[in-house]
Parts: sequence; C-alpha cells; structure tokens
Amino acid sequence: MIEDRLAEEFRSAVTGEPPLGFDPDDVVTEAAHRRRRRLAAGATAFATGGVALAAAAVFATSGMAGSSDVRVGAGPSGSVVSTTPPGEGKPAESMPPSTPPTFPGSDEVVANLGQVIPAVLHDRVPGLEFTEPDSGPLMVVDGRRGVGGAYLVSGTTHRYVTVFVYHDKDTLDLVGDPAASGGWGPLLSDTPQQDGSHLRVYGLGGGDSQGLTVLHLRTDGVIVQADTTAKPEPGQNGLAVSQEVLTAVATDPRLTF
Repeated sequence: MIEDRLAEEFRSAVTGEPPLGFDPDDVVTEAAHRRRRRLAAGATAFATGGVALAAAAVFATSGMAGSSDVRVGAGPSGSVVSTTPPGEGKPAESMPPSTPPTFPGSDEVVANLGQVIPAVLHDRVPGLEFTEPDSGPLMVVDGRRGVGGAYLVSGTTHRYVTVFVYHDKDTLDLVGDPAASGGWGPLLSDTPQQDGSHLRVYGLGGGDSQGLTVLHLRTDGVIVQADTTAKPEPGQNGLAVSQEVLTAVATDPRLTF
C-alpha cells in the first residue's frame, strides 16, 4: 500500500516519541476485567445481604480509607475486588517532552534545502506543480544526517515526489543506501558512473500502488534519494514522473550540504 510506503519513509524522520512504559491494550483489558469483577461483586452482595452490609460496615469503620481492595462474599478466602479505578492512586509519571531529531547545523540545512528542493523540482520536473511538503518544514532523519520531504503533485491525492539528501560520510557511502534496508521494492540496477558515483534504481509494484526510486551515491559521501509513488485516482494513471526525470533530480548538484 502507498500509505505503508510513505509511513516507512517518514518513520525514521519524524519526532521519536518516548515509550509509554506500558501497553495501552493491557490497560483497557484490565479496566474491563475490573468492571466485570465489580459487577459480580455487586450481584454477590445483593444475594448475600447481611454479609455485604457487614463488609461495608467493616470498611467504613476500619479507618483504612486508602485501601484499594475489599473482601466480599462467604468463605475464608473471599474475592478481592479493586475499588480503585485504573490509574488512580498511582503517582503520575512525568513524560519528558519529545524533541525532533537534529544534528549539528541541521537548522541551516533544513532552511537551505527548503528553498533548493522546490527549485530543483521546478527545473527538473517540467509541467508539474507541487504543494508544500506534508510535514511542513523539511524533516530531519532520526539517527542520520539526512533532510527531506514529500511533495504532492498539485491537483492529485496520491501522486508524490519525495526528495531526501543524506551526508553521513565524506567518501562514497554504498552501505548508507537508505533504500537497501527494504520497503522500496527490489533493486533493479546499480550503475557505476564515470566520476565514481553510483546510480541505483528500485521499483515497487503490485496491488494498487506503484513506486520508483533513484539514488545517487556520490563520491563525497552525499546520497540523494528521489522517488515517486502513486495510487489510482480519477483522471490519473501511472507514476507522476519517469525514471529519467528522477535521475535528473537525484543528480542535480544543488542537492547537497
């Protein structure tokens, strides 16, 4: 699905939220269990009458106002029913504010590429106009020196051109290929260039989504990733741009930092 593809691309770039420290599903399940136990306890109290009243009297006069468990019903063991709603009676854990990924100089890179990428798309993708990136400002890739964004073709709902620029090393970085980890389809070609750089092409098809990715892995360590994705929509068929156009975008010398 095209949404899965875009989500995979953005997952490493968006702000990393701290872990909750618990499973929300467990909280919901425990709340349901406690409600059922309270209902069962209420039915037992109604049936046993005096036992329930005695238990209530003991609870009221015991002075244990902070107790969260009450034993009801006959028998030496009884049933333990929690009277504390989930989350109450426990100190609230302060969640540290999340911060977006950064690297030294990333603010300047975001500002610069925020101007350069639209200019490259304007020059290299004739006949198409693009909206602002879905993310607003360009995104910084978590754990890498990478910046980019996804641009929607104006007048469409599922036709994107995405551009990311990485610079983790100062030499040819073949292992830094962000598409090699999967999610971009199989590698269709890896072509060494005369200057020592590499052009790699990945393709994604099947179902109702299509995708094509071109990466330029340069000798100075810069990696430019340009890809296009699309889903069928009224009046639109196929990808927004061709492999040749993506190659022109990926090899544009302005895309660097």
